[in-house]
Amino acid sequence: MISIYLESVPGFIEGEDVLVKYAIYNEDDSLIKSKKFYIDSVIPLISDHAAMLATFKQLKVYSDQDEIVFFINNASLFAQLNGHSTIQRPEAILYCDKLLLEVEKFKPLISVEDVSSEYHAVQEWKKALDVF
Repeated sequence: MISIYLESVPGFIEGEDVLVKYAIYNEDDSLIKSKKFYIDSVIPLISDHAAMLATFKQLKVYSDQDEIVFFINNASLFAQLNGHSTIQRPEAILYCDKLLLEVEKFKPLISVEDVSSEYHAVQEWKKALDVF
């Protein structure tokens, strides 16, 4: 099992690229890999969607894992992925559908955990991403 802590930082100016940061940890909480990269500009509403989709493309080397757990700080995305959201924005629905297709295609079991509702979980998420 590996844990992936994922964050996206949308630009403040329209048309600016989105910064994506992720850190991958193994079961022993040892850092395996950390990376930051940019993706094309998207509206802030779907920056985490686009970041997760872009990260999936870089995870092919971890297809031998039993389970991959994503830790995100976005309750809206978490609700959309679990089918509990009532969001009507077509962009969010489209990206969520793309994400769910990628999850189905990926060989290991993928699960997503939202840390936004617990203070200590958010602090742990920040600490995990503090490798940059």
